[in-house]
Amino acid sequence: MMNCLTFDNQSLARGKGFPCNQFGAQDPGSLRAGMKVFHAKFGEGTAQTLEGAGDDARAQINFPRHGIKWLALSVAKLTPLP
Repeated sequence: MMNCLTFDNQSLARGKGFPCNQFGAQDPGSLRAGMKVFHAKFGEGTAQTLEGAGDDARAQINFPRHGIKWLALSVAKLTPLP
């Protein structure tokens, strides 16, 4: 089991620690279009489109440095940003 640690956004961007609040297949309903999120590989992005439910839920995220990506919420580990 992963330990949950709290870090500021700059620490997350440098890949230090594990974010506490993540969207996933169990709770995709809290992610909304327009929300800012953080992904460990792609960095900060904005949710554009959401579709599906449960293990099939996925989100289209616009990452300024990496373009638009479709991510499965069951594996993507997106962290909400303020």
